[in-house]
Amino acid sequence: MANTKSGGLEWDTKSGGLEWDFFFKVVLIGDADVGKTSIFRRFRNGSFAQRRGSTAEEDKHTKILQVEGKRVALELWDTAGLERFRSFTHGFLKGAAAVILTYDIVNMESFRNIKNWHEVVEKLMGEHGICSILVGNKTDLEVSRKVSREEAEKCVNTYGMSALFETSAREFQNVTEMFEHIAWKLKRDHKKCNIAIINSDESIRLGEGCSTYSSQDCPSAKCRK
Repeated sequence: MANTKSGGLEWDTKSGGLEWDFFFKVVLIGDADVGKTSIFRRFRNGSFAQRRGSTAEEDKHTKILQVEGKRVALELWDTAGLERFRSFTHGFLKGAAAVILTYDIVNMESFRNIKNWHEVVEKLMGEHGICSILVGNKTDLEVSRKVSREEAEKCVNTYGMSALFETSAREFQNVTEMFEHIAWKLKRDHKKCNIAIINSDESIRLGEGCSTYSSQDCPSAKCRK
């Protein structure tokens, strides 16, 4: 088996395929130009390319993280070109275990729209539980910050999200830690709830009824809540 590293994350390959113990679909959502595709590219191969405007189409990539001796595969979906709430359909969230609600720390409107994105997720997912992570991107533009961390933390508490991460896809800050937290939380939720993994359209997601837990044991020191 060959181990390959990219951008601080690691995946295992064998006979051209991936080997894993847990497989979870994760979806990036948020307004245009908040850096979703830049975060996705950092996840995929550690690269960064400056760009503006909506990406032409959605993309996905799977990477495996080692969590507590288990191989946790995250299949990340970049919902490019679907920045309007009405364009977002159940098909993109079907089978998802987690969503990354992304805003730009220098764009207050993108932060205010998190409320709308959260409502879209709740409406489309219905009674199915889903892990929500709030991500404020572009911390490399700190001098132009419009959204305070305190406001973001209040948003996390208001909507019952799992954690807040402030990232810079450009500087590759806190991106790896965010994905480590997601992999750790999904694995822990699955274990604590003794949930049977459900196969849904080539994605495997958590079932219903997950309990809450303290993230103090999370290997990422920067996770919150």
